[in-house]
Amino acid sequence: MDVTDNDFAVFVIGVLTTVVTFQWIYHYGAPRIYKSLIPKEYDGLSTRKQSISCSALCSVTNATIMFTTSFYLLLTHNLHKDMCWTDDFATRFLSCIEMGAYFSDTLVLLGGNNEPNVLPYLLHHLAIVFGSYISIKHGVFAYFLCLRGINELSVPFQHARHVFYDIGWKNSRIYLVNGLCFLFTFFISRICVIPVTVYSVFTIWGTTDFERVNLFCKTVFIGGALAIDTLNVYWFNLIARGAYKVLISNKHP
Repeated sequence: MDVTDNDFAVFVIGVLTTVVTFQWIYHYGAPRIYKSLIPKEYDGLSTRKQSISCSALCSVTNATIMFTTSFYLLLTHNLHKDMCWTDDFATRFLSCIEMGAYFSDTLVLLGGNNEPNVLPYLLHHLAIVFGSYISIKHGVFAYFLCLRGINELSVPFQHARHVFYDIGWKNSRIYLVNGLCFLFTFFISRICVIPVTVYSVFTIWGTTDFERVNLFCKTVFIGGALAIDTLNVYWFNLIARGAYKVLISNKHP
């Protein structure tokens, strides 16, 4: 069901508030946290690496919100009963937070003081933003949006790994343990979710409810899922190869 004018105004405010909040975290909150916890290591980073570290803290904040809320909604809101048309305000508002967070991170990426190769990240963000939009505007595929939110479980370990590397903790035990946690959570939350997603899509494919969804929403839903899961499989291959090399090097110094 399309969003009402009153709810749409609430959702727009939600997106804008999230953008402002995450920009504040990036520019002011994150630097203060790093200077409080690891002042010497943070001050020793280049400007670009400081920017990446602050962006990482924003991503961890968003991932924590997305994973915990998505998991809760999947358990309590019976989204699986109607995978196409469950009209759930909480899921729509969660989409606003997701969209705002990725808009904010896109601004950071386009600022030019972050990742050198931004194209894969921009494509990933674009898929997320369009997926959030169809959930907000049309109220479709709430179950799949929350299922996608489970992917965020691995994000804290991913960004912690980058920060630990940049501040010189590459040879520490915490770096190794975090890397293994990253590999495990990436597999559980991203790779294992793929067959669940595929099975769920096949259960609704060709049904009357699915046929009622307009072509734009179907294209965003299927295209976004293919793009994100292709990236996930590609990234997992790189992560697994890297973990294997580290384990072998530790076993045979």
